[in-house]
Amino acid sequence: METRSAKKRKLWRIYNNGDGIDRISELPDALLHHILLLLPIKTVAKTSVLSKRWRSLWSTFPDLDFTAADSISFPTPKRSIYTRKPYYKDLMTSDPISQVLNLRDKVGTNSDIRSLRFHSTSTISFSRLNDVIRRAVRHNVQELDLQVATEDCISFPRSVMLSESLRVLGMISRSRSCGRWFRLPQDLSVMKGGFRSLVSLSVSCVIFRGDDANCGVLMDLFSDSSFPMMKKLRLELWAGMKQLRIGCRALEEFELKDCYQLLVLDICSPKLERLRVESCFNNRMISCVRVDAPRLKFLSWENNYVTNTSLVHTSNLHVASIGSFRGFDQKNSCVAKLKCLSNFLTGLSCVPCLKFEDSQFIEILSNDNYFGVKLNPFKNLTSLELHTGVNKNTVPGLASMFRSSPMLHSLILKFTNKTEKREWKSDLGDVQPSSDQEELYWESQAETLNSFLQHLKIVTIYGLFKCKKEVSLAKFLLKHGTALQEMTLCTEQYISNARDFRRQQNIIRSQVMGFSWASTNATITIC
Repeated sequence: METRSAKKRKLWRIYNNGDGIDRISELPDALLHHILLLLPIKTVAKTSVLSKRWRSLWSTFPDLDFTAADSISFPTPKRSIYTRKPYYKDLMTSDPISQVLNLRDKVGTNSDIRSLRFHSTSTISFSRLNDVIRRAVRHNVQELDLQVATEDCISFPRSVMLSESLRVLGMISRSRSCGRWFRLPQDLSVMKGGFRSLVSLSVSCVIFRGDDANCGVLMDLFSDSSFPMMKKLRLELWAGMKQLRIGCRALEEFELKDCYQLLVLDICSPKLERLRVESCFNNRMISCVRVDAPRLKFLSWENNYVTNTSLVHTSNLHVASIGSFRGFDQKNSCVAKLKCLSNFLTGLSCVPCLKFEDSQFIEILSNDNYFGVKLNPFKNLTSLELHTGVNKNTVPGLASMFRSSPMLHSLILKFTNKTEKREWKSDLGDVQPSSDQEELYWESQAETLNSFLQHLKIVTIYGLFKCKKEVSLAKFLLKHGTALQEMTLCTEQYISNARDFRRQQNIIRSQVMGFSWASTNATITIC
């Protein structure tokens, strides 16, 4: 009967082709590090007990990712009864990151860190966080990703600013109280002299404090001289920031989020391709925004307060996604806000792909006080997606948007609210109230929508109900769309009974099939 040790030796010979040579350990360090990168950090650490060779691999492992590990805790230091200074009984057991960094300090050579990531759920003091960052910088860390809950307001680490090896930096505070967020140094010249090698920067939860008039004014920090290699920038929750200018020439992606006190935003980046601004600007006064980005291809503008926006050199803009406008009352909006919205849409007049993710925009276009009939044409627009509803508050806006899109090829409509079943009032021009009032209104717009109807090829409508007023637009497009090729009608999904769902589809099918279509090549799908 074979013993357990004999079985192990037999398996070892089988795995090593019977010659007893450990061929895996003979692989180059770079290849073994790449293989270990696919494993959790704890599993990688356990390989150090295999042999001296694997112990060396662990001590020089360049990618330290503690995000997949269990919750990392940073114990509170005890205080000496003699000096009252904080100390740790055993730094080797204080936390996993200290253990690894202590091992790196002992190795010395070939101990550079390519990436260090950790997300702590427990609070950490500034001294502990600064110690971790300083030691990582000492080992020439290239990518640093920190998400921590701090005990107090933490100043931006000076060691990070002066690092010559750092390429990617991400710092997020998990503290709910703004009194425990990150804080920029009062003398910003310290930051201007660093970050010479930084390519990507993402910082969340920064607070500005002070009574100085220049507090919160960042008009020359994010410049080409300060960040000459910056390609990606993300700023979120910068409380107290009033003015911001982005002038990095190498910048390609910029995201700004949750900066509610911002009054001035000036972006001048010749290589910027992607821009996203969400939940920003002041609600008490109209902020000023200027974007000069000749290579801009994608723009996302979501949940922002109305601003006086100037989009300069946007001829290369390909996709624009627009969400809701905060603080905008379409019934009682001032002329200044309406004009600002008009200027914003004028800057998008050359975009070929446009998406409005909130029904508020169409309701604004339908307002009598708005410039709906004077909406500047989207001369290059070929693809349009609208989230809206079909009722007396949106139909004029839809007609105005179609009239301003003479070259449109693809149209996607998503009905976001159920249509009211009561009859419309006689506020759609001179059309008298009747059961087919909406159909008569669309027929009255056929002549002004002639160019739109001659180019439209693909139509997709989501959220249809069985009411006639929702199908009236589809019927109008089928009757007059001479270039129409495909139409897809997706019915309301919130129907639990399969029998009712099929019945709803049959009702819609009967409404769109009982007349002749303008295009002989058109096909229709009801799902």
